[in-house]
Amino acid sequence: MIEITNMGGLIAIINKGEYYKDVNSMINEEPIYEKLKKNPTNQFQNNTNKLIDELTEDKIITETQAKSLKSHNSIVLKLYCLRKTYKPGKVISQ
Repeated sequence: MIEITNMGGLIAIINKGEYYKDVNSMINEEPIYEKLKKNPTNQFQNNTNKLIDELTEDKIITETQAKSLKSHNSIVLKLYCLRKTYKPGKVISQ
């Protein structure tokens, strides 16, 4: 696997299995991530669009603003990590 490091623009060549092991270790050790039972993206999109509709009806925002704020093709964000070349012992950055 070839990737750019998080500082200095260096190129790192690493074993894909090692990368996945490091990422899984980071996800499981830090209490930042929570495993979800289903993808909430569409629900967030629908709720946000409903709120924008309410703001438009209450004349808080204009139709033009509402149109630019609404989303119809939301996608799931992807997790990726970058190699840390300047901190020995801390291999991956979020």
